Amino acid sequence: MNGVKIPKNFNLTEGEVPYWYGRPSWKYLWAEAFLGILIVLLTFVLLLVISLVINAGGLYLIALLILIPIFIPLLLASLLVILAIILSPILLFIVVLEFLTTEYLITNKRIYIKKGIISRTIQEARLEWVRAVAVNQSILERIINCGKVIISTSSELVGTIALERISNPMKVKNLIEELLAKREHHSTM
Repeated sequence: MNGVKIPKNFNLTEGEVPYWYGRPSWKYLWAEAFLGILIVLLTFVLLLVISLVINAGGLYLIALLILIPIFIPLLLASLLVILAIILSPILLFIVVLEFLTTEYLITNKRIYIKKGIISRTIQEARLEWVRAVAVNQSILERIINCGKVIISTSSELVGTIALERISNPMKVKNLIEELLAKREHHSTM
């Protein structure tokens, strides 16, 4: 064995060698948490400024008339912030659970994806089925060097599968392409 972790209940076939094991990157969790906290803080600051303007002595009526068009959306925004504060721990638990229960494995014979703990999805694509490999990254994903590797197969049942939210997606894409080239080279001999 070459030191690559094997998912629980995954059995290697004869001659099968694991090349890469992965999970979704924790960078996503930190990036999403940072953006969520930033949105909540900006909304609090905006609400604080509006409350200071509205409570400023004789400016009450003028401020109210000026701010009515933005006050109602801000009231809704403040309700959303309160809702976000209440739901944040639940959503955080769900996101962490998704990260902990998703596993990817690439061997010299197949690509394996396992997701879920209560309801489970397992996808496998044999390397001989793979027709194309692509990487999809947003601007933020390029900054944190994460993304999605999309694998198109010839199998009607499997179709297209994706290794989502992984670190170094270009490295993983290159590995799959190398394994495909090795397979092609061995099949022509």
